[in-house]
Amino acid sequence: MTLKCSTVGLILYIIFIIWYICIAFWTNPA
Repeated sequence: MTLKCSTVGLILYIIFIIWYICIAFWTNPA
């Protein structure tokens, strides 16, 4: 795995986590 591939994967992983948190927040507003 090259540095570029791992960097892109890490960015996508972070975006997915942020998206998941946003969905959880919008579907269950406290």
